[in-house]
Amino acid sequence: MRKLVALKCVERVFINIASVNFEGATTNKKELFDVLFAKCNPFLIASAFEEVRRFQQLSSDSENVDFRVSVKTSGKWKRKIDSEKLSLSIARHLKRNFTWKSVLREAVFELCIHISNDAIFVGVPLSRIPLSSRAYLHRNALRATVCDAMLSLGHIHEGHVILDLTCGSSSILVQAAHDLPQRCFLLGCDISKQSLHLSAMNRNHLEEFDKINHLIELLAADIHLDFLRLNAIDRIISDLPFGQQHANEEESLKIVKRVLHIFARCSLACEAVLLVAAGHLPLVTSSLMGTSRLLAIYPLSLGNTQAAILSLVNS
Repeated sequence: MRKLVALKCVERVFINIASVNFEGATTNKKELFDVLFAKCNPFLIASAFEEVRRFQQLSSDSENVDFRVSVKTSGKWKRKIDSEKLSLSIARHLKRNFTWKSVLREAVFELCIHISNDAIFVGVPLSRIPLSSRAYLHRNALRATVCDAMLSLGHIHEGHVILDLTCGSSSILVQAAHDLPQRCFLLGCDISKQSLHLSAMNRNHLEEFDKINHLIELLAADIHLDFLRLNAIDRIISDLPFGQQHANEEESLKIVKRVLHIFARCSLACEAVLLVAAGHLPLVTSSLMGTSRLLAIYPLSLGNTQAAILSLVNS
């Protein structure tokens, strides 16, 4: 279990109580609740709580259990289910069998339930705090787990020059600096002064935490202008705008095309890892030029937003 919790690209690690796939069958609300309550087996959940107690090295008072039930719904069930009422109902269901106490805050144990169009998942998290919560991160806009996934695909080596063309709060660069202290040079570019100010705050917080000066430089620049010696860049790792917050759809598409154009002009050894909106994938495949190749696509969900991590190479 310690090895699982040490994984950097996962949000939380759960003990699986039950998972049910509907396999496309239409399920009404009553049928769904019947399945859910049947799967919330109090004795399996009690066993999972004991596993968590041992893992976290908590006191072994099995009668003193403060717990909470967290229900998350998506798809059609988001409008049809009152998550708060369902949480209370499941808590009452569990307390019939044990002298447990359900609380909203500071619970020792948590039962997490996710209901989607196709499946139900019931699990108990091993840790109270998500693995993406890290003390060296200040105000990052991109989840640390996504940054870790992107960096792991970057094949970064000592001495590399890493460029983030749309750095925003520099989530990716801050994570890279912490993981590879003073082993590579990190350059973040953005046209927004507010974003660069936040980047500087995040860099300063990291340096205070790590007690070293990191090799992160920030540059106010317009991505549509030529301002870099591209043959000096070893990796481009960027979270590109989705057209929702920091740019409209038209500007976001222009940025995607521009980044691909810049990448095509980098050296043959250069690689890129890009986070893009799922809807921008057709533009990526049609805009590749020169020696640029798309190696892999890794779909992911960012809340209600569908996205993909792309791995590209110049060869």
